[in-house]
Amino acid sequence: MEAVLLRTGSVPVQQHFIVPSSPRVSASPRISLVNSRSDSTPGKRTPRVSSESNVIRSDTKSKICAYYREMLKSNPNNALLLRNYAKFLHEDEGDMVKAEEYYGRAILASPGDGEVLCLYGKLIWETQRDEDRAQSYFDQAILASPNDCTVLGLYAQFMWEAEEEEEEEEEKEDGGDG
Repeated sequence: MEAVLLRTGSVPVQQHFIVPSSPRVSASPRISLVNSRSDSTPGKRTPRVSSESNVIRSDTKSKICAYYREMLKSNPNNALLLRNYAKFLHEDEGDMVKAEEYYGRAILASPGDGEVLCLYGKLIWETQRDEDRAQSYFDQAILASPNDCTVLGLYAQFMWEAEEEEEEEEEKEDGGDG
C-alpha cells in the first residue's frame, strides 16, 4: 500500500491509496491525522499560541503604516494596495476617516471590485448606520462579483445586522406605546 502525506491547513493528513494488486483492498481510503513534529509523542497535544502574540503591537502597526505609505508613493493608483491599506486602517487602526478615504480611492482605481465595494459598504454601515447608502454599495458589489464568497458573506452579515436593528427599533416603538 502506498501512503502520501498531504497538508490541509496546519494538520498534515496521511492518506493511503489502494493499489489494485494489493491484497488489502477496501471500499474507501483511510485518512488519519498524524503529527509532523518529530519531537512529539503520540497523543500529546501541541499547545496553542496565546492570544497576546496574535495582537499586532503598536510599533509593528507603525511599521505597517509606513510600509503602506511608502508603497503607495511609488504606486498611488494600485487598487489592491489602496484596499488593503484601507482595510488595515479600518480594522486594525480604527481610523475610519482615513479608511473611508482609501476605500474611496480603491473604488476609483477599480470600480468593478466587489470586495472593496463591500468593505466600503461595511464601513458606511458601521460608522454612519446609513442603511440605504450601505445597501447601494452592497448591491453594486453583488452585481460586480455575484460568485465571490467574501462579497456574499459580507452582504449576508450586513443584512443580518440591519434586520436586527430594525427589529430592535420596532420593539422600542411597540414598548413605548403601551
